Amino acid sequence: MPKISVIVPVYNSSKYLRQCLDSIFNQTYKDFELITINDCSTDDSLKILLEYSRLYSNMKIINNEINLGAGVSRNRGIEISNGEYIMFVDSDDYIELNTLEDAIKCAVNNSSDIVRYDFNRVIGRKEFDYRIFDPSFEGKEKSINIEKDDYLFKENSGACNKLFSRKLIGDTRFAEGILFEDTPFTISNLFNAENIVYLKKTLYKYRFNPKSTMGSNLFHVNKRILDILSSMDKIDEFVKDDRGLGEQLNSLKSINCVHIFNDLILWKEFSIKEKQMLYSYLIRLIELKYGPLDSDYAFNLTRDHDSFFRNRMKFMRRYFVKDEYSQSNNINELKERALRLINQEKN
Repeated sequence: MPKISVIVPVYNSSKYLRQCLDSIFNQTYKDFELITINDCSTDDSLKILLEYSRLYSNMKIINNEINLGAGVSRNRGIEISNGEYIMFVDSDDYIELNTLEDAIKCAVNNSSDIVRYDFNRVIGRKEFDYRIFDPSFEGKEKSINIEKDDYLFKENSGACNKLFSRKLIGDTRFAEGILFEDTPFTISNLFNAENIVYLKKTLYKYRFNPKSTMGSNLFHVNKRILDILSSMDKIDEFVKDDRGLGEQLNSLKSINCVHIFNDLILWKEFSIKEKQMLYSYLIRLIELKYGPLDSDYAFNLTRDHDSFFRNRMKFMRRYFVKDEYSQSNNINELKERALRLINQEKN
């Protein structure tokens, strides 16, 4: 049995797929299996996967008969994986050649349920020091207590900069049929973990790809933007014990929604008035579900410590208008009006 299962969902990523696969197969640590899930790619992705599978015996390919999305694809990978630990990599990203070795060494030495490491953002050919989790920490690794130091609000909710133990994951799975499928999976496992270790090394390279599903939705109308609400609701299905952190969990859901809804300012197809109306409905919706933003802990913490977020919120406040609908106390009415705006036909 391999020590680590690396799971990579693949959809139309032929441009970057070789770099992703090379970064995995050239690892200094060799006791792993690679499970790739081709989600009905229409480019040369499957051809590339088949080419690599002829070279490496520790590679498996699953072919989805229809396009099922990243959540289902990752879940299919989990189901057939054999590793004691599981790592997720997106097919347009790549990892440092020592990622598996450093992560598994940290996990074994500390009996960790989760090892989380830092990642850089790659835009074009440039790499940016994007997310150093704890810049003030001068050591190599440390245990994390989610109940202290506002950890939940500092943590990235993606799954790709973490090594998970299979025992921890258990029957937890990615949300299916919605966007933002990794957030409930990651947050649930963070809550359920008994031992989380921060490895202060930048091991994952996250590529901003404007042609990916999320990249495209950043600049154009995302008709599934309300999936973030469903994603947050899914968290409750998997968290076994909120450790008395129910209020913080609600606050975490709220700030995740704010981050996603703020992106609508970039939608090219919407007029300023339409953005104002939609943003007002969505902010009101958040407050009805999770409480007022101005008194929300995660919101204020992020605003105080993140200058980009703070300046963005100042700008977005211009898009918040108060009318009879933005003051509604009916969540369903607000959803309906938001969806009506999102789904309107554009010339």
